This record gives sequence, structure tokens and C-alpha cells, in this order.
Amino acid sequence: MSERLEFGMQVIRYGDPKGAIRDAILCDEAGFDHVSMPDHLFHPLDERFLGKPAWDAYVVLSALAVKTKNANLATGVSDPLRRHPATIAHIVATLDIISDGRARLGMGAGERFTFNPLLDIRFEKPATLLRESLIVIKGLWKATKDKPFNFEGRFLKVKNGVLGLRPKQKYPPILVGGYGPRLLKITAELGDYWLPWIESPETYERKFKEIKKWARRYGREKEVKGALMTFSYIAGSLEEALETIAGRVKVGVALRRRLLEELGYKDYAQEVTDLWNNPFDSEAIKKLYKIADLLPDEVVERVVAAGTVDDVIDRIEDYHRAGVDLFIIIPPPNRIEETIERYREIISYFKEKDG
Repeated sequence: MSERLEFGMQVIRYGDPKGAIRDAILCDEAGFDHVSMPDHLFHPLDERFLGKPAWDAYVVLSALAVKTKNANLATGVSDPLRRHPATIAHIVATLDIISDGRARLGMGAGERFTFNPLLDIRFEKPATLLRESLIVIKGLWKATKDKPFNFEGRFLKVKNGVLGLRPKQKYPPILVGGYGPRLLKITAELGDYWLPWIESPETYERKFKEIKKWARRYGREKEVKGALMTFSYIAGSLEEALETIAGRVKVGVALRRRLLEELGYKDYAQEVTDLWNNPFDSEAIKKLYKIADLLPDEVVERVVAAGTVDDVIDRIEDYHRAGVDLFIIIPPPNRIEETIERYREIISYFKEKDG
């Protein structure tokens, strides 16, 4: 457990990029350390899932680079399929310069639904591609005219690569999103943070210990930190808060086969199509909602930070003890400003506690 816990928000105000910028500015003013943006191209325009069209994450982050002062800025997360890793390296280096060293890069192996209509994209060996991509991105950030970057991988090949433009930081921290054994190992080797979406403190702790075990083998145990993105809402009571977020959380959990197994719901897990491989066509969405509606209410409480201020503080402390150094919240879509304001007290509490 690190000495200081950071707080972040995943800003998801789809259909309204200007509104997303306003939300992020409020986060910056409220003391959040980190603001991230989902990086999607296509997704189902279904009210229960996301509803409104995605905007380009890096365009919005570029606006935030000049509109905010303190918060680190990141995608949550990008993939190496829709943008070449060299392009991602170039974009993030530019963002880091504009933001005066506040860029971070969230990277995952990709999700089928976000590019599913594009039939020319090959989605094979995603973990291998992710690993190669992180090597290329970090290599290009470091490359100079005298020491260009060269790489020969299964998918990516670079000869004498030099971007010239280098980030202000030595290199912007990389947050790796993923859950499977291969992704945990890649995080240990090449990531600065592990960033899963939805975990209980218990499931998080088990997986993060696995990452730390691999990180020791790479000589990186102290370099790899823990991050988490999960749902949060503060209300007058735990029951009220859980009721507000239950529907969205159950849909999220119904997209996580391994998590359901780890939580003890193996029968439901057998019916699940994981988020990364879900096409989100009409039949897949119908099946997703059916499973979500069958999940018991108790599953929600186990994977979120919700309730009164004291309830939320207690749960965040559970996650911090499990290894989370950066706690990124997803608020209810119609309660974003309210959640930002209520988190001022929580952020203040932890900053005073941590000294």
C-alpha cells in the first residue's frame, strides 16, 4: 500500500463533448488527481448500455490540457487496433507537452464492439499485439537520432524509428487494462499501473499479488502500482446508493466471466460473453440484459464504493489495503456533478490522513 491514495474520475458524458470538458474541469477544481476518458469508436446506441455516441477521447483530452491545471489526463483505455502504436506514442507525447507533463496512457488489448463494423481489422492474438505495442510506444518515446528504435515482432516492425518529438516526462505513465493471466504478466513487465474495470477488494488483491510476483521476476516490483475503475455513488443511505447504480453495475458484471466465477456465480459465468469479445449485436445485448437481471442485488455491493460518505470511505480503504493506489470512479450518468461535489469531502479526508 502506497503512502498516498490518488483519486480519478472516468468521464462518460457521451453525445456531449463540451459537457465532458465541463465535468473534467470540475474534477480538476475539486481536487481529483486523474481524469480519464473512454476511447471508443462504435458502441450500441442502447439506453441501458451507453445510449449516446462516443466522441474522440484524444480531441477532448487535448482541450483539457489547456483547460485544466493539476489533474493527470489519460484514456481509459486505448487499444492498438484502431490506431497504430507509433501514432499513439506521437499523440500522447504531444498531449504531455501541451499539458506540461500531465499525460498518462491507458492501454488495453481491445474490445471487439468498438471496431466491430470495420471488417478490415484483424482481431487475433490481442495480448501479443498489446505487449508489442507497449514496447514500441516506450521505445519511440526514448529514441533519439543517435539511438533510433528498432523492433521485430510478430505484428509490429520498426526500423530506425525516431519521432523527434519527445514527451515532457521521461515517459508518461502507462495504465494497463486487463484481467487474464497473460495481461497480468504484461502489466508486470511493461506497465506502471494495473487498471481493471470492476473488482471486489478480495478479487483485486488476489490478482494484484500475482502481478507483484511477476514484477519481482522483472525487477520492477516497486515500479508497478495498482489502479481501479469502478462505480461509485454517495447518498443518504447505502440502500439508496445501491438502488441508484444497481442496473448499470449488473450489466458491467454480466460482461466479466472471470469476475463472476471468482465471486461465486459460476452458473451465470458460463452464460457470459466477456466484454472484450462481445459483438453487442441485438442477440448479444438481449442475452446480456437477461443475465444482468438474474444477478442478485448483493453482487452490486461487493464491487462498488457506494452509500454514505462513511460507507464510501470504508470501502475505499478496503481497496487501498488490497493494493489500489489510484481509485477511479464512474458516477451515475445523471449524477455526475453531484458526485464530483460530494467527493470533495472524501478526497480531503484521505489527503489529510495521508499527510
